[in-house]
Amino acid sequence: MKVWKASVASKDKEGKEAIIDLEFVDYYDATNTNIILKTEYFQSIIEKSKNKDNYHLSGGLVKLSSPEGEDFSKHSFFLILGLDTNNMLLGILLGELEEHDFKFVGFYPPFLQNELEKEPDLIRGLPVLLLDKEDIWQSVNIIAPSIKQENNNEK
Repeated sequence: MKVWKASVASKDKEGKEAIIDLEFVDYYDATNTNIILKTEYFQSIIEKSKNKDNYHLSGGLVKLSSPEGEDFSKHSFFLILGLDTNNMLLGILLGELEEHDFKFVGFYPPFLQNELEKEPDLIRGLPVLLLDKEDIWQSVNIIAPSIKQENNNEK
């Protein structure tokens, strides 16, 4: 099983900064298929973050590594993490393509791969659930790459 490793900046229960490490199963490796989500999908979920109390946008993707260990932190990747009403965290990893569409790169949690044999549409439907089924989510977080100021020592 190939996994993408993501580190996300967050706050713990006391409000202190914390880093959460998540592993996303490589969607193509698990299914031998690709899913491309149109720009409109991403625009719609961003719009929900402006209009719905349980949808949030943040810049907390601190680090992202491919299954081969390559650093993808400076590329256009986004996480969408949903905490459902049963306190289960589900998520997708999206990579922006040149055409501004998005490739479904990975899914979380890894144990969902075990469900693929029984329910092949389960993971394929996850992007739709995150967008269209507002009432099943306590919160949905759209997490963009962190923007860090680089220190230039130019004179």
